[in-house]
Amino acid sequence: MKRTRFLIGAIALAVTAVGAGMASGAGDRQSSLGTAQLSGHITMWDIPESDGYVAWWKGYIKRFESAHSGVSVDLQDFQSEPYKAKIQSALVAGTAPDIFYAIPGPQYQTAFREGKAAALNQWIKPSVFTPATRSACTVDGKLACVPLYLAPSYIYYNKALFAKAGVSTAKWHNPTQPTWQEFLAACTALKNAGIAPIGVGNADKWPGLFFYWALQNRIGGVTPFDNALRGRKGATFAGPSFVKAGQMLQQVVPFFESGYNGIGGDQKYDLFTQSHAAMIFMGPWMVGDIQSGAPKGFSYGFFNFPSVPGGNPASQKDIMAGVDALWISAKSSHKDVAGAFLKGFTQPKTQLAFDLQSQSISSVNGVAERATNKKNPIVQMTKLAESATHAFPWWDSALPPKIANVMLNNSQALLAGKMSPQAFGKAMDKAAR
Repeated sequence: MKRTRFLIGAIALAVTAVGAGMASGAGDRQSSLGTAQLSGHITMWDIPESDGYVAWWKGYIKRFESAHSGVSVDLQDFQSEPYKAKIQSALVAGTAPDIFYAIPGPQYQTAFREGKAAALNQWIKPSVFTPATRSACTVDGKLACVPLYLAPSYIYYNKALFAKAGVSTAKWHNPTQPTWQEFLAACTALKNAGIAPIGVGNADKWPGLFFYWALQNRIGGVTPFDNALRGRKGATFAGPSFVKAGQMLQQVVPFFESGYNGIGGDQKYDLFTQSHAAMIFMGPWMVGDIQSGAPKGFSYGFFNFPSVPGGNPASQKDIMAGVDALWISAKSSHKDVAGAFLKGFTQPKTQLAFDLQSQSISSVNGVAERATNKKNPIVQMTKLAESATHAFPWWDSALPPKIANVMLNNSQALLAGKMSPQAFGKAMDKAAR
């Protein structure tokens, strides 16, 4: 799966003031890294996303140390799976490093509430972040972590196939987000034109669930899933928004490619890049697949998951996305240094340089406005993400493994109509007990 610490293919952001963002001049260092007198040694634990990501952090640390002669920063990188146990053990033992990587969610929200991670408001204004990433890193009204980047899932569409079927996104109520009815109408027009509307590839069990997860969010908002995830009294995965999502899922399944439960791996991406299907619902890693797998001249666009009339008003612009973050340990002896270090990371010029070198979608407001090439897909994704209210997670990543496995193992039956939404949710509830 390409959703954990994704690496987008070779994408170059055409930006203004990139030199300033990567600058080594004293003026730029002072504006982005601060001028306060700091001293102390801090350690940062991270999971390397890519060579460019690691190189950027090493360069940033060098500049930070140069701007603060009394400071030293030790960056330690770990592989994903061993790290999960390592950081959990360190938090329990009170030996977590000054700065540590962790995915925002119930597990680390609990750690924050238990006083194992420090609030960051005294160093960083939450308003600098986009609403979706700010929401992911806010716990009880406090900024608990710094979002590194956003990995939003959008519906990608083939412009040539849309034109062939007479479908124009410009005619939608919102060209960047159709209503559910407009989306189904587009699917119908494509199917009538002899074109498979949606490529899914659900042999991997999760791609088809993207639609179910997104529908539940549009209908019920983020609270029902959060309550069920946390096991709050009376909460259930068979609640009204979950059941309705499963029912509405059956409205879109007829537009999936033939044999969708038997196609998986890279073949599911080929469905889109080779024009066998007009749309695919995926994360930003899809851009890399298009660049490496689509023929020359392949033209595509993307839009947010449809709004659902009568759904939760607060969730209609939400995006399904991964948000990774950096936290400060409550046990750190040098919180001032760690706070200044992360504050520097949030400065617009610094963010621009980070996005360019690591090929990430920014968590900071206004970064897309600095790009000169407004048609660049990453620039467009960043701009669209800025309008999102919340980022809700990929459920198989957010749920405990036992529940996630039951959900995934039943996904093909749910899509095929062989398992009711009620039974699907109750099976998850049973796994949660």
